[in-house]
Amino acid sequence: MENVDRPDGIVVPMDPAARDIAERNPWQALATNRAALITWTGDPGPQTAWGPALRATSAVSKGLTELVGKGGLASNASTLFRVELPTGATLENLVPALGGGFRGLVRNDKGISGHARLVAAGGTGAVGLAALGPVLGLLAVTVGAEMLAQHQQDKKLKAISDGVQALVSAQEESTAAQLASAETAIRLAASAMLDQLTIPSTIGFGSARDGLRQVRARALTWLENWEKGAKNLPNSGGVNVEKMQTILAGEGPVSQWRSFPRRLETLYRALALDSRAQVLTHAEATAQEPGRPLHYLEAEVGKDLAENAAAQQRVQSLLWELAAHPLTYKMPWSGTESMGLDRAIAALASGMSRLPDAPQLMSTSGRQVMELDRTNGGDLRLVAPTADAAGL
Repeated sequence: MENVDRPDGIVVPMDPAARDIAERNPWQALATNRAALITWTGDPGPQTAWGPALRATSAVSKGLTELVGKGGLASNASTLFRVELPTGATLENLVPALGGGFRGLVRNDKGISGHARLVAAGGTGAVGLAALGPVLGLLAVTVGAEMLAQHQQDKKLKAISDGVQALVSAQEESTAAQLASAETAIRLAASAMLDQLTIPSTIGFGSARDGLRQVRARALTWLENWEKGAKNLPNSGGVNVEKMQTILAGEGPVSQWRSFPRRLETLYRALALDSRAQVLTHAEATAQEPGRPLHYLEAEVGKDLAENAAAQQRVQSLLWELAAHPLTYKMPWSGTESMGLDRAIAALASGMSRLPDAPQLMSTSGRQVMELDRTNGGDLRLVAPTADAAGL
């Protein structure tokens, strides 16, 4: 016989101040973005996992294990949990900071129906569940940012690789090592936040973050020098290839113009990795202050991401300004080199302006969606979001 008292979803307040409203009117708490909604499906079948499994001792695992009983499910049942949270603003701010696009970000599903029976976590007498909201929020922000960033960063780098390969130049080894170290530390830090809501010092995230800041600052100086040189371009018509090479060399000797594509790639990676690190830094800081509303995190990280988004736009504007001027040359032997540089600049402008699609992380109502798969054995794994696998 069907259990008529079994709820269709549980509403979890996102901060202590929202508990009363969630208990009085769960639908109002959702409509005003004061709570998360957790629903579930029994025996969902095979799911594609993302990242490491959550240990049974983690706060999220404990909370969802308790939810299994409140939802009338067997304790050993395979369950797919769907969590909708009012944390979509961080993802919306992150997309332009990555130089990405919004296509594909919204899921094409209906969500929960208006006649569903909802109960508040606090209303069930479950103190653990009532405190689950902030933990889920931090998890969603951290994991969602990494899912989005890894997907779009890889596609963007692939899009600009044509311009880099057109002018083969050596990569600065120390800079490349700093960026690689930073990306490794970011991935490890994200995994640690997923499981512990803190970043152990042994990961080296702090030192990698410092190195990343240095690379970003140096790369932004390159951008400023390129912009300064581009101001001397004519309003229309061609530009002598030697003058363009001087602009691309920045403040260095003219021979450094060949480093332009690699430096541009370095600039993009620094901006993207810095954006990912910003989310992690603010998420950990918020985790260290229990009771602090998540909207403060979104406001703080939004300011930092806006700076990187503005830099991404500056790069695109610069490249199209450079590409607008066909290169001219005086000596016949300069023709091949001139045409190669012309093509490289056009390829870089096109690649940097392409907007990679996004994995499906948000609902049509602008709320972030996160799914977790609980196996028969009790393991909890994040489900990888669907994404367009065919190009940008």
